[in-house]
Amino acid sequence: MTLSFPQDAPVYDLSTLGKVFSDGERAVLNIAAATASFNNLNDARKIGALIKPDVAAVEDAVKAARGIAEADKKGGMSFGFKLGSPEPGPGEQGIPKGVQGTAVFTYWF
Repeated sequence: MTLSFPQDAPVYDLSTLGKVFSDGERAVLNIAAATASFNNLNDARKIGALIKPDVAAVEDAVKAARGIAEADKKGGMSFGFKLGSPEPGPGEQGIPKGVQGTAVFTYWF
């Protein structure tokens, strides 16, 4: 479960953009490789299971790009925050216990 404000895409923390986009690129390549084996409708469930782990990374990259594109170009500030469950670490199964929060303040001129 995630709570975020505002509902639109805030400008991302610039220090994380490189990782967000490289993870998104890797996810798109994984999805392309998985769908290359798609031969008929009977393969849809198998392909869905293969690409499921990569969908979130693509969504994050798209949200970051949208936040950059929709940022007010006239100058000003933006504030956003997000609270939710932490992402599993490398090799972990399931969602770790606890709450993770991110706050982003952006001022552009």
